[in-house]
Amino acid sequence: MGKAAQQDGEFYYTHSGQADTYWQDIFSRLLTIGTLFLVACTFFLLAYNSAYHIRWVVDGSMYPTLNSSFMDSDIVYVSKTEKGVPGDIIVINDAPPYNKAVIKRLIAVGGDELKLEWNGTKTIVYVNDQLIPEPYLNPNSNSQSEELRFNAFKNQSGWAVTPEPEITGSSVKIKIPDGYVFYMGDNRGYSYDCRAYGPIPAGQVLGRVDFIVFYGQNVLTKHLNIMLEPAVQITSMVLAPAYYFTLNVFNADLTNFLNSIGLGFAARWLPNKN
Repeated sequence: MGKAAQQDGEFYYTHSGQADTYWQDIFSRLLTIGTLFLVACTFFLLAYNSAYHIRWVVDGSMYPTLNSSFMDSDIVYVSKTEKGVPGDIIVINDAPPYNKAVIKRLIAVGGDELKLEWNGTKTIVYVNDQLIPEPYLNPNSNSQSEELRFNAFKNQSGWAVTPEPEITGSSVKIKIPDGYVFYMGDNRGYSYDCRAYGPIPAGQVLGRVDFIVFYGQNVLTKHLNIMLEPAVQITSMVLAPAYYFTLNVFNADLTNFLNSIGLGFAARWLPNKN
């Protein structure tokens, strides 16, 4: 309790030394807990960022799988611990010609025999003599532009690695060197990819795109999210375990259920070959 004191004829109360010590102790404990919490969050985020990555889609090379229009672009979740298998969507660091990260689809890896065949309107893909079905391609891709990219693949002009091509009519077959990967964009007439500069070292693969964290971000929201990226990262920490749990436990059943109740957007996860 406080004690009474008199000044100028008026009484007032002063706090005892015990009360001051009590509140100082409370403040000290809260400060210690807050400091420990911040340190734990810092280490957690460092560990998280070593395994996961959030990336905005900034070009149209993966359209229609991924959207990148000026007013409406996707944000994807990348697992750095998974480098992907042919058919997966991956992020590649230091890709030519500007040494920037790009998002593409992995087509072939070291040791694979890759054959591209031009049928007059589009490129047909074979890996190890197996036709690769590609339902994800942009059906409205520019045919003339795609043919130019096929010819670049055929000529190997400017390639850092030049596997000996086997050319038969309108088809070209190469063997991907060990330790290299070959990727292309789903929008074949627009994408600048390995057809132009050849296979690239597998070590440049940052990771596999597992799913879309947010999609349909308008340009204002996107820039706001850039400023709030730590919050986006934390949100993805919550979404990722839920994603893996539902994918592995419920899989197609959950997707069908969400579609049946009009929540198909919530099931818009990118399929991967695990």
